[in-house]
Amino acid sequence: MNSVSKKKLISIVAGGTGGHIFPAISLIKFLKDKYNILIITDNRGSVYFTNLKKKNYLSYNFKLVAINSQSPFKYGLINKVIFIFLSLLTALKILNLFLKHKPILLIGFGGYSTFIPCLMSKIMGIEFFIHEQNAMMGRANKFLEFFATISFLGFKNTKPKINIKKRIFCGTPLREEFYKINKYKSDYNYIKQNFNILIFGGSLGSDYFSTQIPNLICSLNKSISKKLNITHQVVNEKILPVQTIYKKNKISANVKSFFPDMIKYFKKADLIIARAGGSTIAEILVSKIPSVIIPLPNSLDNHQFLNSKIISKNKLGWVISEKELNSTNLKKIFNKITKSKVSEKKIKKNFEILNNKLSKFSNNKLPNEIINEAIKKIDNKKIN
Repeated sequence: MNSVSKKKLISIVAGGTGGHIFPAISLIKFLKDKYNILIITDNRGSVYFTNLKKKNYLSYNFKLVAINSQSPFKYGLINKVIFIFLSLLTALKILNLFLKHKPILLIGFGGYSTFIPCLMSKIMGIEFFIHEQNAMMGRANKFLEFFATISFLGFKNTKPKINIKKRIFCGTPLREEFYKINKYKSDYNYIKQNFNILIFGGSLGSDYFSTQIPNLICSLNKSISKKLNITHQVVNEKILPVQTIYKKNKISANVKSFFPDMIKYFKKADLIIARAGGSTIAEILVSKIPSVIIPLPNSLDNHQFLNSKIISKNKLGWVISEKELNSTNLKKIFNKITKSKVSEKKIKKNFEILNNKLSKFSNNKLPNEIINEAIKKIDNKKIN
């Protein structure tokens, strides 16, 4: 980053999971021509950003700083001491960074990594925004919201409903390509020979998605399974076992630990099987692809179950718990969506109805546009 650049600097802070990082990346891409960017994340997030840059997904310059972070809610005296020690070291590091680079604004995307940077910005007189991707506000954002200038929401009625006056519904920032998927599908006339399924269990991986889901799919009738074309994201150590079970059952499958070109598979997907992270739900809503959603059963404050309600309530797919999902109800879903054009049309119509409602709430503006308008106000305030 060139310190003599005329562009002002904004700091983006995000926890180390894909659910925090990908919305942050979307905003960074939107802002990169207007501002210099200082990214602050934890060690997991640093690996994420570095790998994406290596794969040319992030093909522009930015300063990346990794900080040590730990949940303040861990039990035990030792954990409390570690949290205080790491927080003090991080505070000094952030103080030095902000004095050196002088950001005009900080934007936090959730995760415990945002605690100290956001609080330090407040102490130093630098305003900050937060963005919450889930229907239940995360613990870090819940605390930081008291000090934030604006809270941007991915869901219209995010809980708990406090600090309402600070809140602006904007949706979750997504890569520009997601907004073009539905148009691509309608413009691209082709005869479907395969039924394409995209399966992913979230950035942290999921043992259930690596073991139970392949077994359930392979239990389907041969008349269905022979038409399937699977794209399945699993953790590294599960790649070979998952490839083996699909191959044994003669199901076409592409199994990897990471798909940097995920848009390519969204374009082809006739059905998505996924968890209910806030970013995943946002991607499904925008791309308008029917889905089988399996909320993570032990998600913090049961936020994935709350996220999934928008799918079930608006009949955009099926929400099923791990305990309830079995070969019988999966067969019913596949029969319904592969053999009934009426079902497919109904789901598409339901997507249109919901997206029209959400567009009205956001004044027909995309998430990045709404956040950018707020940034401009801060920027203009600095000039005046």
